[in-house]
Amino acid sequence: MTAAITSFWTASALGVGNAETLANLQRGCAPGMREIGGDIPGRTIFFGGIDVALPTIAEKKWNMRACRLLKLAVESLGPELGAVRARVAPDRLGIVLGASNTGIDEAQAF
Repeated sequence: MTAAITSFWTASALGVGNAETLANLQRGCAPGMREIGGDIPGRTIFFGGIDVALPTIAEKKWNMRACRLLKLAVESLGPELGAVRARVAPDRLGIVLGASNTGIDEAQAF
């Protein structure tokens, strides 16, 4: 089996998109990092987020942060993803989404 990474896109506390992420990494700044309180009594912690409005998904059961991040990634990869889809069968195509706190906003609401 052969695997190939043909394109990638990033979104993190460093920025949204490869160019912004690289520029902030080189500057040593992470605009998505913020200090929050209330989770640990008497302490604040740093929390990383993505500073961009996420697209919504019409079907309510799929309109959660992880799916909205995936939709943003798919939309951002538009032309590259289209080129791969033109030459690769759907069952041979994959998108990897890695996240450590994707549902935190929804969880904190409870």
